[in-house]
Amino acid sequence: MPAGQIVRAGQRPGERIGVTTRTSDSAAFTTTEVVIDSITVSLVQGRTYKIRWTVAWVSTVANDTVFSRIRENNVTGTQLQILRINIPTTGGLGTRWDGTVEAEYTAVASGNKTFVGTGTRATGTGNIVADADATFPIRLYVEYVSG
Repeated sequence: MPAGQIVRAGQRPGERIGVTTRTSDSAAFTTTEVVIDSITVSLVQGRTYKIRWTVAWVSTVANDTVFSRIRENNVTGTQLQILRINIPTTGGLGTRWDGTVEAEYTAVASGNKTFVGTGTRATGTGNIVADADATFPIRLYVEYVSG
């Protein structure tokens, strides 16, 4: 970048545009897909952004699997990415199963845009919870990439 150039927000690759932080567990869910976290950010048409959701899951039953998704707008919005996480054990320390889901999105219009992180049990019989507290938060954030 040339000396003296003015840099506007959302013009440096890797710049964080918005973040939401969860420091408490979600409500339990099973096979119905639910929104766990949501973020609304101001985007510029033609620019590409990275959406990243770091989430940890626990279940009441060992060997469940969960789908972590990033979607546009709401639980029925366009799926941008999906990650399947196996929960091999349950109960006690060290039984959170972490996964980071990432997607890129090129804004089709300037203005506010909402992204959501969702969960649904893929296999098994347990109750699933997104597990968080102040010492291990869950974050959903958006970064500027290019454009």
